[in-house]
Amino acid sequence: MLVVQNEHVQNNITVINSNHSDIEPSGAYLMTLGVNSRRTVASVLSTIAKMYNKTRHTMNWLSIGYNDISFIKESLVKKNLEARTVNAYLCAVKGVLRTAWANDLISKDQLDRILSFKGVKGSSVRKDSRIEHDYIASLISSIDTVHPWSERGAKTKSIRDAAMVVTMAYLGLRRSEVVSITMDKYDRESGVIMITGKGNRQRRVFLTGGVARRVNLWIDEIRTDAPGYLFCPLKRYGKLSNPDTQMTSQAVYDMLNARIEDLWINKNKPTQTQALFCNYSA
Repeated sequence: MLVVQNEHVQNNITVINSNHSDIEPSGAYLMTLGVNSRRTVASVLSTIAKMYNKTRHTMNWLSIGYNDISFIKESLVKKNLEARTVNAYLCAVKGVLRTAWANDLISKDQLDRILSFKGVKGSSVRKDSRIEHDYIASLISSIDTVHPWSERGAKTKSIRDAAMVVTMAYLGLRRSEVVSITMDKYDRESGVIMITGKGNRQRRVFLTGGVARRVNLWIDEIRTDAPGYLFCPLKRYGKLSNPDTQMTSQAVYDMLNARIEDLWINKNKPTQTQALFCNYSA
């Protein structure tokens, strides 16, 4: 799942620089986002710029009008992306224009026309949920397959990575959320994890039987129930790092890419729907 700021970001925009010529709109917008969101949104903006044969830095964001938003939307819809992904891309463009307006680079009238553009309507239930479920099952099977000639510690990594993948996939967690889980937030007896999301808002998620088994295997076999982060980094040869050390979202991103690449090599190239798993876990 792509992580992009919602409409309320308008209230949090600050003026970056009084010298207008020094302001690059997309970069200024990224600075208003949380650190964990910047990489994802920067990639989104780069994809949009490519539609105009530009890069994020050379794109003339200030010239974007209502017709451009329509063009971007239709281009994304033709790629068969789900509604929430298309809307996340449109939200990123609107965010750039809001920041431009906050820095007196565009008029309020231009901003209002952009913000009046409606996103794509779509059901919250994925039509390809069966495909996604099968793909995740294949990915877990690939992670579980540790060859005898694998480097020492590969089994330890597979136990941790499988637990993280099912936790993100079946509980709908972002990378930043899964790495922030601490042991004191996990009630093993009731199978509940307290998640701290954006804006420090908390919610409870309930582990299904399969997810709970994977998480508990990681704790029992490798991590132990010592205080600290639930998913902590591993050193060379699968040696457990300090549980008080938090993994980075980038480390999870790299792990997912590596595991999906292994599946690609061992099975076949993921379909477009299946490949969305990387974004779904962002």
